[in-house]
Amino acid sequence: MSRYVLVEIDDASPPIREQYEAFLRASGGFEVPNWLKCFGHSASLAGAYRLFLRGVLQDGELPYILKELVIFIVSVTNGSPYCSAAHSHSILATSRSLSFNDLIALAQDLDSVQLPEASRAAMKFAKKMATDPNIITDEDFAKLTDAGFEDQHIAEILSVIALAIMFNNITIAMQLPLDEGYRPVLPLPTAHVAGAQ
Repeated sequence: MSRYVLVEIDDASPPIREQYEAFLRASGGFEVPNWLKCFGHSASLAGAYRLFLRGVLQDGELPYILKELVIFIVSVTNGSPYCSAAHSHSILATSRSLSFNDLIALAQDLDSVQLPEASRAAMKFAKKMATDPNIITDEDFAKLTDAGFEDQHIAEILSVIALAIMFNNITIAMQLPLDEGYRPVLPLPTAHVAGAQ
């Protein structure tokens, strides 16, 4: 029994097709990603997740690349093959200063690659939050402030982490296969290679 059905754009109902096309217009992409196709059974869910993603990733004051790095680290920490691959792809498409090998190194050690101190502070906070939000302390918040983040920036960082954790849980549970062109960062279970089981 399949855990889900990926609904392709050609097979989508008119309301789902509308959500897909809205995503493609907003992103400038040419292919509907698997994370959106897995919601192809419900226009309301597809729309809700699409708008949440847009609101957290595209709106706000934090640089897009910082948000992508935070999602990448949370996804690696949570063991999400899909999200870590998707966001490494986005990082490499956005940044000319980072390589795939840099991302592999960051997945192992956040101090292994030269980054702005604010980016490193946000990523360390995100990794700790993904590990266990109950161990976050006032000192962890103070480190973000010391790195130059104001209250609205910290609220954005928390929202980015929440977005990542939500999608990590969904894609892990669904064993979502990687989109074409994504390079795995984490080992892929058999289901990711062969499709959903």
